[in-house]
Amino acid sequence: MVKLYNTVIPKRRILNIEDVREEYNKCNLYGKLEIKAWLFHSKSRIENNHPPFSYDKYCNTVQKQDILDQVKSGIIDCDDLGGEEEVIKYLLEIIK
Repeated sequence: MVKLYNTVIPKRRILNIEDVREEYNKCNLYGKLEIKAWLFHSKSRIENNHPPFSYDKYCNTVQKQDILDQVKSGIIDCDDLGGEEEVIKYLLEIIK
């Protein structure tokens, strides 16, 4: 099992981008940010002819600061998460 903060996703279901998208609505804010960051990572790797990391591997290597940097640079769209300002405030609180 993979623990996404308040959500548990069976590993066998995280096979590709579509599987993760299906689980998105079950996650809390940080879980949604991780998914968005992983989706960006996966799309970028595929566009550059490289296989993406698995979701588990990506989440084990990405840091909260990396997520914050992606939000600040506009890589992660936060419109459905309360807006960029709110997400940045949330991330700064949990990074402390």
